[in-house]
Amino acid sequence: MEKYLNDWIKVIEGIKNDNTYKASWGKAIIECIMKKEYQEIDGTIVIEEYFLVQKLLKYYWNLNVFFDVNQGDYLYVEKLVAEIKEKYEKRRKTSKRWYSAIETYLKGNQLSFEKQLSKLISTVNKNVAYRFLNTGRRKVKLYTLDMTNKQLRFKPEHVEMIMKYSVLLNELINYKWIMFLENFNDTRHLAKKVYLVDKDNITAKKLEQYTSFLNE
Repeated sequence: MEKYLNDWIKVIEGIKNDNTYKASWGKAIIECIMKKEYQEIDGTIVIEEYFLVQKLLKYYWNLNVFFDVNQGDYLYVEKLVAEIKEKYEKRRKTSKRWYSAIETYLKGNQLSFEKQLSKLISTVNKNVAYRFLNTGRRKVKLYTLDMTNKQLRFKPEHVEMIMKYSVLLNELINYKWIMFLENFNDTRHLAKKVYLVDKDNITAKKLEQYTSFLNE
């Protein structure tokens, strides 16, 4: 079991400082497990990529749009977020909304939302899901990737390990993410912004303690 935790740490430590896809993917896996957004099928824990990519969309919206953080060159997720922002502003005049409000807007056109998620799944399978497992020249088995069914499969004992050490793993991922963002941003409280990025349904009242750096 210690080997599995060490493999997670090695994967996180090995994330290259050129984009945030791997960091967001790892964070999404942990969030889905902590929220029990998975199924147990024949003794295997199965997470649908459908749920994982929605977490990515949330992270990138909250950082890129709500916090106005620069994440470097635009890749597919960033471009999608920018397109959603443009469309939303035409209807609502402002895009300074936490993702929970944007999600309600997106699900108003379920067909369009499903197409966006489908493209995101295709993108992560081409660029992230299998590469996440690389540590140097070695590939570790944190999960089994089922591209046909668009699922990640875990051993139950490995899911228990992720649950037990979720705080540690998230802190390591946050650190790698912050190190990358510091290349493009000269902004205060960057660490707090990354810390908040996966939170759900944050209201103005809950953000009062962060008013000094959240208000534009």
